[in-house]
Amino acid sequence: MQAYLANNAQKWKQDNIENKNHEDALKELLKCTNPRQTCAKNIMISIFFDGTGNHKERDFSKGAHTNVARLHALHNSKETEGFFSIYLQGVGTPFKEIDDDGPFDLLRGAALGRGGMRRINYAYVEIINRISRFVAGVNVVEFMKVMNEGKNNIRRHSSSTINTAYGVRSKEEFDKLKKDSKKFLDQNITIDLENNFLDARNASIIVERLKKTIGDKKAKLGTINLAVFGFSRGAAEARAFLNHFQSVFPNNKIGDFFVNIYFAGLFDTVSSVGLVDIFDSNTKSLDGFYSWAKKAEVTPKHVKKLYHFVALNEVRACFPLTSLSGFPTQYAYPGAHSDIGGGYGDCKRFNTGVNMYNGTQGKYDISIIPGRHMYFLARKAGVPLLNLSKAKNHQSFLVRDAADAYLDTKYDSAFDKFLLEISKNGFPQGKPHSLIALSNLAHIEYLKHRGIILNDFETRDFYKHCSSREQQQQLSTVNNHIRTLLFNHKSAYVRAKTANDSIWKTRKFISEEVFLSNINPLLNLVSEYSKKKQHDLKPSEVVFHKFFSDYVHDSVASFIGMGVNETVVNGMGILKFRKIYNY
Repeated sequence: MQAYLANNAQKWKQDNIENKNHEDALKELLKCTNPRQTCAKNIMISIFFDGTGNHKERDFSKGAHTNVARLHALHNSKETEGFFSIYLQGVGTPFKEIDDDGPFDLLRGAALGRGGMRRINYAYVEIINRISRFVAGVNVVEFMKVMNEGKNNIRRHSSSTINTAYGVRSKEEFDKLKKDSKKFLDQNITIDLENNFLDARNASIIVERLKKTIGDKKAKLGTINLAVFGFSRGAAEARAFLNHFQSVFPNNKIGDFFVNIYFAGLFDTVSSVGLVDIFDSNTKSLDGFYSWAKKAEVTPKHVKKLYHFVALNEVRACFPLTSLSGFPTQYAYPGAHSDIGGGYGDCKRFNTGVNMYNGTQGKYDISIIPGRHMYFLARKAGVPLLNLSKAKNHQSFLVRDAADAYLDTKYDSAFDKFLLEISKNGFPQGKPHSLIALSNLAHIEYLKHRGIILNDFETRDFYKHCSSREQQQQLSTVNNHIRTLLFNHKSAYVRAKTANDSIWKTRKFISEEVFLSNINPLLNLVSEYSKKKQHDLKPSEVVFHKFFSDYVHDSVASFIGMGVNETVVNGMGILKFRKIYNY
């Protein structure tokens, strides 16, 4: 497993050369390659799979758009000119078009990745619809009719429609849903994760309808150029979509039309479909590669260019990384999961810093840098994304906001300083490195930071100015867990074992000796730095501490607000390294 350290913040900066490269690449993609089809026009279709719990319309009021949503906003969508974009909101959010909007649907989507299959199939069907719209001006078919006509009927357990996050109107309803959902899953988890990919046989029925619909107008269309983007489970969906594409459309052909899959941009792939190893026990059956997530391998036979940006400071057991071995273009960025893919919204939420309210924070968070990088790479490949300078004046607020985000340079200097210090520690930019070694180094530096703030945690400005008492409690939970471990190892082990017993009804759990051997080195590091003052730190440690203080979120604390407290369930919390799967 290898990755490059991220490039500096202004890499691939938008300028005349960048614009020229984009225009040349797009022109090449639109060029008619068949001399017999002089009137044919190539079209551009881009598909955007958003992350778990992310929904661009619902996230609007929170200012919590992901990079997938921003890139979608910046996409040229003039359909009459042959530019199409398809956005698919994340699992765990309402998606009526695919019959995924009931309370059980949303809860299981957030917890288990249910609904990912339908989103992948929907993308296949919508490509056909976009072709038909361009050539004949009409859609060929509705998605659910396709699913019902074929043998891919999707089980539906509730028809209730709700609009709030994860399908809850109140704490009481949430508790009831959790209880009912757990009972259902305990009884039969296998039927909850459908494994019904659209295949060539079923797709051929729709393709035949396409042929009849467009008739002799087919000469109007040349090649279909396809790009794919994804974040988190959406990145896992994008990978499964690419992996399975030729099983739906053999030889990359939809009827008479060739599909050129030329670009994929992925942010921190987290599969976590089905059962996940929340106990960090290395149990194979808990790897999160159930159902459609098994199709995680992507190679150059699936797509010509692919970039995968991964998080160096994500450690939640429920968020293991699905690394990528099929392409050399994997880049590692400082920050937790959504510091790479976006979606945290308020930049002040769940930071653990000293300078959060002295003017160093801006409107956006650090995720705008990997988003900007992906924007430039996609443009360089020819993806029809709007010029940022022009997009700033667009009539749509979402487009203007996305452009403003990627043009914001407030965090660039701090980002580059962080990378410089990582480079000095044996991981220079421009060379591939062990992803595990790079990730471990970044997390060790983060744990030093947590040691520095351990004992005066509640007196710091970031804590006193939290937007709610609930956020304070969640941040304190992670910090107090470390304090407890320093004084009493056994209590944390007993709590984790009790949580394991209550969830899985089993006494099988790692021994106390193994548990302590796992956490002790990291706990000792935190303890060592809890005794240090600012003047005791090395220059590089000062840079890391300041960066983590101002820009990196405590994802373990934020996860408590979503109903999962890993400090209790596995007893480790942040005192562990991220699990990385290689595909």
